[in-house]
Amino acid sequence: MKLGIGSYTYTWWIGVPGHPSAELPLTPEGLLEQAISQGADVVQLCDNVPLDALSEEVLERLAERSRAAGIALETGTRGTAPDHMREFIGITRALGGRLLRTMITGGIAEAERDFRSVLGELEKSGIVCAVENYERHPVRDLAAMIHRIGSPFVGACLDTVNSFGAMETPREAIDALLPVTSSLHVKDFDIVRADHRMGFSVIGTPAGKGRLDIPALIASARESGRDPNAILELWTPFAGSVESTIAREKEWAQESLVLLRRYVS
Repeated sequence: MKLGIGSYTYTWWIGVPGHPSAELPLTPEGLLEQAISQGADVVQLCDNVPLDALSEEVLERLAERSRAAGIALETGTRGTAPDHMREFIGITRALGGRLLRTMITGGIAEAERDFRSVLGELEKSGIVCAVENYERHPVRDLAAMIHRIGSPFVGACLDTVNSFGAMETPREAIDALLPVTSSLHVKDFDIVRADHRMGFSVIGTPAGKGRLDIPALIASARESGRDPNAILELWTPFAGSVESTIAREKEWAQESLVLLRRYVS
């Protein structure tokens, strides 16, 4: 297991659609430099960084810089259409990556057919497709699909918080998906009651400051035999301005990585 950051570690710095942008948004190259400065071992470039819009020259520079720094690159997208998947398999290969994370945007049955249609390309390239859980599909349906496919080249990207929207707890997501997990998004959280006492909010926290049992999670991931890389993700709340929010995001990332290094090496 290696510790990494991703494009959803610094979501505000990269840019959130519909909200003000940073004066100097974080680029893929900048994210890689952050990983180098923070001592991370992995960088996961997900769908909020449109890799398919980058030129071959930029991809080549990223690959060269990551190799020189000893940092593994992982990629991410949304959707499972075979042609789209083939494009991102090629991008992942160009970056020297071995993992492609995606999210199912349609039905489970359709996605299963899509994964089976590109399974040969994944195997030939040595690239694992990690399918992330979120509120669209129950985690047990996602796990069942992965078990039916039955290939080490299709696994889960286990996000510890995303399934709240499907009325599923982190414990339910972990229990269902950990046996097939190829990538782990460590995202801590708290649940707080509204000040008027009517209702609750799920909010992000720095790793180790919320309700996620990180030591138990990392231990369970190791014991599962899958040993996925642990990618820090943050749900940093808006702090009044994009500048102050980005400053908080940077502080949370640094604080979280210090905590996670106690358990991930």
